[in-house]
Amino acid sequence: MVFDENESWYLQDNIKSYANTHPDTNDENFMESNKMHSINGRLYGTLLGLDMQEGDKTDWYLLGLGNEVDMHTVHFHAHTFTYKEAHTHRADVFDLFPGTFQTVSLTAKHAGTWLLHCHVSDHIHAGMETTYTIHPRKTTLAPGTAAEGSRTGVVAGVVVGVLVLVLLCGAVILAVYCCVHQRTAEPPPALDLSELQSLQAASTDRPLPTHTQ
Repeated sequence: MVFDENESWYLQDNIKSYANTHPDTNDENFMESNKMHSINGRLYGTLLGLDMQEGDKTDWYLLGLGNEVDMHTVHFHAHTFTYKEAHTHRADVFDLFPGTFQTVSLTAKHAGTWLLHCHVSDHIHAGMETTYTIHPRKTTLAPGTAAEGSRTGVVAGVVVGVLVLVLLCGAVILAVYCCVHQRTAEPPPALDLSELQSLQAASTDRPLPTHTQ
């Protein structure tokens, strides 16, 4: 929108406060210098905050305000956008007239800082321009991708290898323990035949036959 400061109630106060001369307020050049060609009230790239990342899907609300001089062609450098009227259209410029508006959808594809301006020649020269910035998106491994799958496979292989090693070590330790225990165990006492005969005789109340060779 073009703000005409010649119509401001504070024009004379501003002249008294900031001008060292007494300009002719009807001079054509003076009047033109007080017309502020702005985007959201900002001139010459001072509109901040138009930041996004690669891949972001954004909606832009284009509004045309003012009077008959406010006929603007909004131009996005480096990108195209889509908008719907009777059908969906793709473009990089959109014409705005006073009292009109349009929502356009833009997908951020190219990292960098790009110009956004009105394509009317004297409007851009008078300050109706700014920039928007697309930041590179940091690379991350999404679940299910080939790289993520290979990483998961490596981790699983390491875990299985450690478990197998633990089992093998346990088996070796158990075998060594059994061998040592078998060697150090005391042999059972020798069988006393006379004691066995006396015990058996006591239980049957009859003598056992004695075998001689």
